[in-house]
Amino acid sequence: FKRMGFLVLCILLLVVAGVASGRSCSPRTIQQWKVLLAETDCDSFSIAGVDLSRLSEETADEIHSLATSSEMESLHLVRTSLGFYGARMLRNMLLDINLGVLALSHIKVGSASLQILFEGIAGTRTLHRLELVNCGMDDEDLIAFSASLILGIEEYRYHPLLHINLLGNHVSSRGATALAAVLSKMKTLTSLDLSMNPLGDYGVAALATIVDADFALTTLSLSSVEATTMGARMIGASFGRGAITRFSFSKNHNLGPEGGKYLGRGLSGAKELEFLDLSMCGLENEGTQRVLDGLLNAASFYNQLGTSSSSSSFSPNRPQLKHLLLPVNNIDIHCKNLNSFLEFHPSIEIVDLSNNPLDTRWCETLVAKFYTSHTLCYKSKLSRINLRKTKISSECIQQLDDILKRQHCAEAVPMEGFCDVDGNCDADENDAVVNGHSHDSHASKYSTSFNTDILALIAGYNLESCITQLAKYNLLSDDTLKSTCCGREHDCVEEFQLPLQTPTQKSSWTRAMEALCK
Repeated sequence: FKRMGFLVLCILLLVVAGVASGRSCSPRTIQQWKVLLAETDCDSFSIAGVDLSRLSEETADEIHSLATSSEMESLHLVRTSLGFYGARMLRNMLLDINLGVLALSHIKVGSASLQILFEGIAGTRTLHRLELVNCGMDDEDLIAFSASLILGIEEYRYHPLLHINLLGNHVSSRGATALAAVLSKMKTLTSLDLSMNPLGDYGVAALATIVDADFALTTLSLSSVEATTMGARMIGASFGRGAITRFSFSKNHNLGPEGGKYLGRGLSGAKELEFLDLSMCGLENEGTQRVLDGLLNAASFYNQLGTSSSSSSFSPNRPQLKHLLLPVNNIDIHCKNLNSFLEFHPSIEIVDLSNNPLDTRWCETLVAKFYTSHTLCYKSKLSRINLRKTKISSECIQQLDDILKRQHCAEAVPMEGFCDVDGNCDADENDAVVNGHSHDSHASKYSTSFNTDILALIAGYNLESCITQLAKYNLLSDDTLKSTCCGREHDCVEEFQLPLQTPTQKSSWTRAMEALCK
């Protein structure tokens, strides 16, 4: 019995040591939680499957007392129940200790317990992240929560909350309207997640007002909220005046092409956007084209790549978009501007086109376009296109992956005989490409030295292969090129050794010069 008791003690010590490592503790029982609070310096506790609905008043007060003298800053409760004394314990923790994070997930919390918890939220001075995920909250609960925030603001002139996650509850437009009214006064919240709530279009419209307001919200998640065209129109119209960097609007299946049109209009002004998820929105080709047009318009640098022949619309703001998710939108080879977006968007890094009926023919066309693209080599940041569950062969997907590694770029622009804009010729070709990406390359210097109109002309007529030679002879502006080549287009091809080998390339040059010289 002594040996068995010693073995049990060793196991318990190992368990405690294991869960307490890294200042993050995961007690499996109420008793273990008390021990860890008393004897460790854990600052984060994650408790799963521990029933708190049967806490006695004495036990709840004991845990609160231990927490008051502990280092606890973060508390996560998962898949449990919360009774009166448990809710009161959490309220007292919010009021008496420096609790910065409170996360409740998949917990049965009645309205009475939520009311008690909200008292602590009204009075906390340290809570910056609150998660009430799948806790059964309805409109009445959210109205009560909003009232608690108002009380905190009125008493202390501000509320410390920066992040609110209310995913997976039962909140409709009524609750969303109440919350939006409060958040517009806070002006400090940076992220809000109301995904998987039946907000509908009116709820989305209410939340659009806080995006439109001049305050700190940068992350907004409204996935699966039963939004349709009207919701897309309202939230899209708010982008130009907000500061959203991450927006999730996925699984709103009824947006359709019309919803894509309204989102595209709004996205034209979303210059700060870094992440956009529009998966499973029924956009189809038409709606996707509108979205991509909007994103390209938001990318100020895109004007330098040929979407406009006018430099008047150029903005010094650099685009920020890095991740775009478009799975399950019925996008196919007939999406007209998809390839141009992938090639010319200057900041995009990852695009997900999975579960769309794109085929091998589309992929082969893109591979061929990318292989000869100077823009891809020296301007683009695109590193991955996800194409899971499409109609594309694995061989073509591998070719596309290889192209995006840019190992071909050293050959895409011939390096020998280069002269930079300062007149320095025959520089070391090894400067041009480092690890498949441009690094102080001559081609990069050339393309950034062209004025906007010439870059628009080059990209608009697919003449990127001419960048090297035009720069070599300092034909960097429309005036210089006009005075040199207008009326002698064919002579310029020979004189400046422009690499126009095919009839299509020569025709493009002729049409480009006609447009420039008229």
